[in-house]
Amino acid sequence: MTTTTTAAAVRGAPVVWFSVDGAPETEGSTRAFPTQTGGVRVTHTKRAALEGWRARVRAASLSAAVQARWPLGYDGPVEVRATFYLPRPKRSRSRLPATKPDLDKLARAVGDALTEVRRGGYVIQRGMLREDSRIVRWQLSKEYVDGQAVTSPGAAIAVLPITDPEESS
Repeated sequence: MTTTTTAAAVRGAPVVWFSVDGAPETEGSTRAFPTQTGGVRVTHTKRAALEGWRARVRAASLSAAVQARWPLGYDGPVEVRATFYLPRPKRSRSRLPATKPDLDKLARAVGDALTEVRRGGYVIQRGMLREDSRIVRWQLSKEYVDGQAVTSPGAAIAVLPITDPEESS
């Protein structure tokens, strides 16, 4: 998979397309552990892999956003389109990837990677979006790597601003 960036203007904010290399990871599988102080610590079961995937998505999205002049920390409604390219298993019951990982968990990891990280009211890590709650539409799919057009696992992602039709009146 090759990283590409494309932009087209949509009422002031560009549409941004980018790709991310590497096996897509899921968000959502957690484990809880009791602490010595009586609290509970929650961690992801595949934390290192998830953090690596999020970092790759964040880096690709920020690079594409800067190149397209996307306003970082965008605070308006957006649509996110993502196609996840998965390695084909040695044995498959179907031509389609109707198997794990779950599409909704893949989307959650991307949504989190596109979002600014804030602590105490301060931005400590930039993101394309102020919050992932700004994502009002998802268009998602999973495909197997085909060895021709797509030669390695990864994702192709687009972020599109959604304008209110009443704004143009």
